[in-house]
Amino acid sequence: MSDQLVVKLEEQNSRRHQLEQLDLEALPNELILQIFGYFNAYDVFKSFYSLNVRLNSLLHATHLHIDLINVTKAVHNYHQQVIISTSNSNQMITAKLQDISDRIKISDSLVAINLQSLTIDDLTLKNIGYVRSILLKLKHLTYLSLTSSPDCISTDLTDKLMETIFTDSEMSRSLKSCKLSLADPIRFRDNVTTNARASAIEYLSFCQWCDIYQLTSLLKRVPKIKSLTVYLCGDFEDTDLALSPLSENLISFQAEIYRVPFDDIQLLLINKLSPKLEYLKLFTMNRLEYMDGKKWEQFLSFYFPILKQFQLSCTVNDVKTPPNLTEIAQSFRTKYYLEHKWYYVFDYDKEELSMYPTLATTDDPQILNHTFQNIKILDLALYDNPTALTKRCYPNVHTLSFSSKLSSSVNVSPALIDDILNTISVANLKTLRFQDGEIYPRMMLELIKFTPNLSTLEIFHKVLLNITDNLTDENICLCLQKSIKNLKLIFDSTLPSTDDLRLLLEKISKNLSILTLVSTVSGQEFTTDFVEQLITENIIDGNVIDYEFVDNNRDLCFYF
Repeated sequence: MSDQLVVKLEEQNSRRHQLEQLDLEALPNELILQIFGYFNAYDVFKSFYSLNVRLNSLLHATHLHIDLINVTKAVHNYHQQVIISTSNSNQMITAKLQDISDRIKISDSLVAINLQSLTIDDLTLKNIGYVRSILLKLKHLTYLSLTSSPDCISTDLTDKLMETIFTDSEMSRSLKSCKLSLADPIRFRDNVTTNARASAIEYLSFCQWCDIYQLTSLLKRVPKIKSLTVYLCGDFEDTDLALSPLSENLISFQAEIYRVPFDDIQLLLINKLSPKLEYLKLFTMNRLEYMDGKKWEQFLSFYFPILKQFQLSCTVNDVKTPPNLTEIAQSFRTKYYLEHKWYYVFDYDKEELSMYPTLATTDDPQILNHTFQNIKILDLALYDNPTALTKRCYPNVHTLSFSSKLSSSVNVSPALIDDILNTISVANLKTLRFQDGEIYPRMMLELIKFTPNLSTLEIFHKVLLNITDNLTDENICLCLQKSIKNLKLIFDSTLPSTDDLRLLLEKISKNLSILTLVSTVSGQEFTTDFVEQLITENIIDGNVIDYEFVDNNRDLCFYF
């Protein structure tokens, strides 16, 4: 070994030793503040708060990212008692809140001068006014996401909230990106006046239905819009479409379309969108006329000559006469589509015809694996005689949901599980859901043996009893006990008895963090008396930190 090589190896070992001995507190304040900024407030405070004066002072100077969505009551209390109470409100630049048990009103400190991003999930009707009062005070907000609970329906309150977001507040000048998913359809009270303040929003997603009139009113309020996602419904008329100006800045348009004929959607796109459009994504149901590649080619090549991406998804149910799939597919495989690299997959199974975009035209497994690599959430329907899916590969699914179309759980081929294992990389699964109370074969939970990262299970109570042989299958119960940390049990007939819960907790509660009991039966709710009975009979032991009622006492959550 040469002397030069020896010296180089010694230098490498020295640098490695220095890195191993690196002390966080040896870093300058500026770098530590930057590191803190990559984590949410809870993780940073739990790790460094009260260690020494210097770290405390840095914690009180760093930007805080508050995340209170799907957290336990203990975590929520820590935020309120430690993080928010000891911090300056100007530190908070990101807040994610959930409107459960009035948690949204955690502190007026969240109405911070420098708040730049606000997310609120499960917004309830009683707190719309409170949220509106918060929004009126925010002058530097650039991102807003609001998702309401299904029963949050009020024409007057929702309309006022809309006007606050788009015209009536200081926030409308700073807001650049907005995502709204409210139970009410889009509705604006009046047309925009000449004195109204134009919104600065450039990226807008409306996950709720609107008609042509409301879309027109919306576009007048967002003259700087660059990207728009919206749900469209209803019939259009030429006179209605002609009233609206073009959106000159819009380069990306996505729409889910319901009850809109193909000719009408073409008129809409011509009158609403600029020839500068670069990205167009459409989804529609039960409109076979949309599956005409020749018409789309003539339309798009003429009106949108610089279009870079066109994604069309269409599903037609109850197709009694088998369609000519070859003719439909060939209309989307002309020189125009191939040059743009716009490829589509067509399926016809069980009287359902579907088309959706893909990234390739080959059956090569490696390319298909790449094609579906971005799919994280997947729903599968189980049939008695399923079409083989082995040519499709879903390597990165983390949430898998099943719905059963099986006539029996007895005479099901073991090939069903093999097909699932060949289709999905189940080793990456974190959440497994059984979406209905139908009969499932017991072998379904065999999947758990191949899912080392599985932590969440959502299942009907009677389905769980069926596939674990009334919790007597020790192998399956042991697998559940080792892996499941978040269990949601759904009851669709009667509420569980204390004996049911005692057996359940004995079998699979060893590593549980959250247990949620859900009642789907009208008029049946969980009560405080029920919980007190569990405590009295020592069914809920000292490992339970807290519990709370959610969704008008239809959900009961235990935190361990």
